[in-house]
Parts: sequence; structure tokens; C-alpha cells
Amino acid sequence: MRSLGSDCVGIITIAERSTKVSARRLPRRSLSGENLLQLKLWNEVGNILSQERRERLFDAIRSAPEITQVRADDLIIIDVGEARMQIAARVEALEEAEAIVTENKAVMGGEPVIKGTRVPVRLIASLVEEGVSEAEILAGYPRLSPRDVALASIWAAAQAPASATTPSARMIRVPVTMLAAGLPQLLGQMGRAKSYAERLFEFIEVGPLDPEAARAAIRVPIEREDETIEPSALMAIVDQTQGYPYFLQEWGKHSWDAAGNSPITSEDVAAATASALAELDASFFRVRFDRLTPAEKRYLRAMASLGPGPHRSGDIADALEVKVSSVAPTRNSLITKGMLFSPAHGDTAFTVPLFDAFMRRVMPEA
Repeated sequence: MRSLGSDCVGIITIAERSTKVSARRLPRRSLSGENLLQLKLWNEVGNILSQERRERLFDAIRSAPEITQVRADDLIIIDVGEARMQIAARVEALEEAEAIVTENKAVMGGEPVIKGTRVPVRLIASLVEEGVSEAEILAGYPRLSPRDVALASIWAAAQAPASATTPSARMIRVPVTMLAAGLPQLLGQMGRAKSYAERLFEFIEVGPLDPEAARAAIRVPIEREDETIEPSALMAIVDQTQGYPYFLQEWGKHSWDAAGNSPITSEDVAAATASALAELDASFFRVRFDRLTPAEKRYLRAMASLGPGPHRSGDIADALEVKVSSVAPTRNSLITKGMLFSPAHGDTAFTVPLFDAFMRRVMPEA
């Protein structure tokens, strides 16, 4: 016999003391131990017995409550004693599971959590269901025990469906989509902030526009105004901005303002480049620069001397004429501040294009 399914235990309160389940969470129907046994047998063998044979099976159990085996037909003998033991064990486990769960509006907004922690029971159950190993779960939630993990699954399986509980976005299955954006190091930081974040979210890299899309981002708005831009001017904007969307907006605006008439020319873009960089230096780049410590500024200036990047950590340390280990804390601090990211092990890159050129402008004699 398989173990008692959660579709049986989760919605009932058993009347007999030997198999009694608390009904403190939701109103539940009261079933006797024999009712539970019938549900279990129906779940296990009901689909292979005719209605007449099922009725004979249940009549035999009712007429002899202590019976341990019942012959359902010439080929099938039901081990009723084993079924009763499985039911009792399952109910006992459910009682134990309910004993470790607590709800408090001041803790996780009232979400059921494992006692003594802030760990949601449903979260642990979902990780188990997704195939996360017990060792991985315990590594991520060291305050839990192996038994807590097992009981979380039992408790979650025994809960009534959402329609039977107090309505909320979580409980009535209202679709909710959360969108968030961040710098390239977001995936690593989320993994450190919350175990198994990579299982909870889909991470889509949004990088610079490809050349064709970048050209369209400039050309299409101009053409909508019945104006034109020379191909060489368009290429110059794409080259200067490296396809970075915000920079495309800046160069497009300044090029439009610099042009006296149509078409926008390469000379207009050259003038726009000077004014766009001046504006970025005074705002976009300056805001980031002013948050840096002197050591961080020196690190970035040494990195900028090598070009746009990415650069090996050892090459940056050589430019500073120091050991890699001595500047590792500075590099980590810059990554935390969002100034740098590591596209591959040992590599370091600026999080935004053109910052290397800005560092050379703002610290020309470094």
C-alpha cells in the first residue's frame, strides 16, 4: 500500500482520539478513523474494483472492525492492518507538523512560519517540491532541522485550497508579475541576499542595443518629423554611444539641437558630442565619481589607463604597481557600489560605457 495521500488528511478532522487532527485553522468536516480508511482504500484500489466489489470490501471492514486482511476478489487481498498503521503514522506526522508552525501578523505579515524562525513553511515545501535537496535547504536555512524540512512538506500538503481560506492576492491565486532591474552584478548579489534566488526569478540580460537597433533608435524619430540624418552622422552617434540606450537619447537630443537644418550632419554630431559629454561629466558621471574614496578613484584611474576593458585584475594591479591582493578590497568595494562588475572570473569591467574616458578627463595626470 502507498502512504495516505494529502488529499485525504488535508481537509478533515478525525473524530477518534487515536487519530485526531487539530481543526484550529479552518472549519473542517469530521470523519471517523473508518471513514479515513475507506478514503485511503478508495484512493489505492478503488479504480481497479467494480462498484459492487468496493461495497463488499467496505461492508466487510464495517462488520469486522479489527480485521487485518480482506479478500476483495479472487486475486486481490487488502492488507487493512497495514493501511490503518499508515493512516495513524500520517496523522501523527500531521499533528507534529502543525505543532511546529506558527502565525503572527508581526512576523512575515502573518505568513505561517516554522516556530523560532522567520522561514515561511510554504517556501520550504516549494523547494522540496522543486527537487532541492535537503542538504541544500539546510545550508541555506541553518536554523532548520531535517525534521523541520520534512514536516514543512506535510503541513503544506495538508492545507485547504486557496478558495477555502481568507481571500488575498497570495491565497486566491491572483496573477502577480514583478519586474525589477539592476546592474550586471544583480544575479550574484541576489544569490547572496537570499538562498536559491536563481530558482525564484528569471534573469534576462539587457545589454546595449545592436548596431541596427541603435541606428533605428536615432533615425526613426527623426524621420517621423519629416527630417533626415546623414548615414555618416548616424554611424558616428552609434560609435560614440556604443549602443547604450541612455547615451543614444543624449546624443540624439544634442544632435537635433546642434543641427540648423536637415539633414543632420557629421559636423552636427561632433558638436553634439562635446555638449553631451560636458553634460554627462557634470551629472551622470560626476554623481558616481563623487561617491568614491581616494583609493577607489586611483583604482578606477589605473583601470581607465588600460582602456574600456574588461581587464584582468592582475593588469590593473600592475598599473598601480601593487600586488593584486592589496587592492582586492578596493575592487570588491567598487563592485558593491555598482561601479564595476566581473563578467568572468578574474576580469573587471566598468558598469557603464565611456567611464574610462571620463576618468582620464577628470584625473588627467594620474
